[in-house]
Amino acid sequence: MILSVGIDIGTSTTQLIFSRLTIENRASSYTVPRIDIVDKEVIYRSKIYFTPLRSATEIDAEAVKRIVREEYQAAGMTPEMLRTGAVIITGETARKENANEVLEALSDLAGDFVVATAGPDLESVLSARGAGILGFSIFGTRPCYALDEHMELDLDGVRAFLEEHQGETIFLFGFTFIIWKHVVRALEERGERLDIPNGILVHGGGWKKCYPAQLKAAL
Repeated sequence: MILSVGIDIGTSTTQLIFSRLTIENRASSYTVPRIDIVDKEVIYRSKIYFTPLRSATEIDAEAVKRIVREEYQAAGMTPEMLRTGAVIITGETARKENANEVLEALSDLAGDFVVATAGPDLESVLSARGAGILGFSIFGTRPCYALDEHMELDLDGVRAFLEEHQGETIFLFGFTFIIWKHVVRALEERGERLDIPNGILVHGGGWKKCYPAQLKAAL
């Protein structure tokens, strides 16, 4: 089990959530490890704060850091206890002049973080993608994510999954542009290919981004 924290600095409010994650290696023997989260328990949820601002164009980085430090203490947590987590700056807050300064101010409290800054457009895209993935996941029993947190193809992980499920029907779902750019093109650039004879691919969304890449002609 590992401890994780999520820090959401939004347009109006800021909140922290600490969770206990149970992880498990689902790969078979002698294959590349495939770590999945099999259980999640929220162990502390901070109160909701108004996001502190210096002005209409700046976040009060020190005030945010003070909130985070106080909530760590209230939760009985230290950065050394945390193995993973995320700081997300969402909505109009991400457009503030010093958004990156806030991330730097939190760096000494972060531990091994995945840090992201999300504006209003990306926030809606993430919601749409999340809803799509959640909806289609009911058709599968053992999910495998082909892309890592940096949108890089995890070729070893995918191949280990395909090897473990040889002869079974593989349901593949993704957004058209993401599949084209981060899977198809990534395989071409590496000179690699994936053999999925029993695969069923369902894709949609992102077609407008594909036209500049001349996907229409390729199809």
